[in-house]
Amino acid sequence: MDDFPVKALRWPLRLVIFPLGPIGLRKPSAETGTELAKAITHDTRLRDRITQGVYLNNNPEDPVGRVLHAYQLANETRSLRDRLHTAVRNRDVNELDGIALLMGHEREELVDWAVANEIIDSADRDRLLEALTALYDVIRVDAFDAEGLKEIAESQRGKRRLVERPAEKH
Repeated sequence: MDDFPVKALRWPLRLVIFPLGPIGLRKPSAETGTELAKAITHDTRLRDRITQGVYLNNNPEDPVGRVLHAYQLANETRSLRDRLHTAVRNRDVNELDGIALLMGHEREELVDWAVANEIIDSADRDRLLEALTALYDVIRVDAFDAEGLKEIAESQRGKRRLVERPAEKH
């Protein structure tokens, strides 16, 4: 209710929807949120039920497929990523040789560090790197390259124009 766009209607709506007040209502706990997140990010009956009738594909070129492809790779490499994250958390501060952990573009260096330190096998290197790349691609929704934006702007040039209408005669 606090997010309802018309402030003047918030309280009247609250009274209509909850005439006795918010009896027995409380925000879900962090544990409940975690359980829900696990239920929809793992292959569960709940996830299958939610996606029933939805067009799904794993084509990395398709927007929905890109997300599902990353989801599939994330599930397949969960144990590898867990080992990598544990090693990063427990490392010596200077051990990563300046790899910026928050910068997704250095994921290859991070995976190579994990192979060099025998955290993961070299046979798993490419699969883990593919998964990290797919995950990074999905989560960087606000990253646009300058050339791509320039192409979009150029393609729209001349399509919008100001239309002046003559004043109405009374």
